[in-house]
Amino acid sequence: VDVYLRWIDALQTAGNSQQALDLAKTLARDFPDSLQARRGVGTIYRGAGQNEQAAVEFQAVLDAAPLDLATRLALGETLATLGRFDEATAIFQDGLKQPAGHAELNTAIGRLNESQGKMGRAIQAYRDAITANPDYWQAAAELGRVFVQLDRPNKALETVNAALQRRPDVTPLLTLQGDANLALGRQPEALASYRTALDLLTSDAAPDLGVAQERAVLLTRIGAMQLKARNFNSAQASFKEALQLDPNAVAAHVGLGNLYLAEAMAETASRAVSPEPGAPKATDETRYNQSISALQEALSIDPESIDARIGLGDLNAAYGRRADAIPYYQEALSRDPAQTDVRKKLFDLYVQLGRTEEVVSFYRQTLIDNPDS
Repeated sequence: VDVYLRWIDALQTAGNSQQALDLAKTLARDFPDSLQARRGVGTIYRGAGQNEQAAVEFQAVLDAAPLDLATRLALGETLATLGRFDEATAIFQDGLKQPAGHAELNTAIGRLNESQGKMGRAIQAYRDAITANPDYWQAAAELGRVFVQLDRPNKALETVNAALQRRPDVTPLLTLQGDANLALGRQPEALASYRTALDLLTSDAAPDLGVAQERAVLLTRIGAMQLKARNFNSAQASFKEALQLDPNAVAAHVGLGNLYLAEAMAETASRAVSPEPGAPKATDETRYNQSISALQEALSIDPESIDARIGLGDLNAAYGRRADAIPYYQEALSRDPAQTDVRKKLFDLYVQLGRTEEVVSFYRQTLIDNPDS
């Protein structure tokens, strides 16, 4: 079985997914009573997106070995992927009857609740995980991330700082510490957290793909702060280094697109003669092409990217291409109606273009989305 699993792993590493899957099926056939084999086959099925088959294999292993925490977690997560949330919850809850693994299981329950929009329950589950094992930093990271998303940065900072006292070398916690400080307007503290995390990752003797991606995330955050401070050269260097580490870093592509637009607008503002009211805020076609290329690359990687759409809307609006900007803002709002800044930009464009009927429709939809507005 060990030889089979190593062979399968080698095939996957080489990108031969179908051969790996075929070999996994052979392994299951030749060793039907081996829990190790069935667990390995389940993992292969899950990696191939064949989650129904994966769940069958994981369930068989768990029936025979109910104390197998890793398999219980894998089964619950697979069931959640299939949308079978009640079954996943039951699997995790049953595990809490066992003497060990409570931190991991409560964290899994938190993620499951979060995926269903049950944020209160998610927060409580993450807290239960921390109570069960304060050294399980993953639970603190999940709780801190949720608090940042819910615009509760003080709570996020409290959670993350407590975890960092136990594990000061955990880079995801340092990144969240930076995010929380940034949300509180503490730019120097945020930058210090990001740079500390980046230094820890850079010192890794054998960086893997995951480390490279984590470094790219940090460099993108640093680049965004540099861009906000109008330190264009440093921002560009940070975004480009991020993309060298991870060419699919959507946020870095968006950052570059926004940078080129900011440079174009700064160049226009520096002219001796101010543009007339309503005139384009930017005219540099080279930077326009650089910006649109970066933003479209972000969309090609993640077709659902809201930030890329907002960037494309801002770009076209700044260059006076208002009609071209409107669809991007509309698409961004359709994906996230809570984007109030985008809503204002869209309204302004309707007014400028004299599209009065759409202004009325816009207000009507705003009241539907937010009756208290």
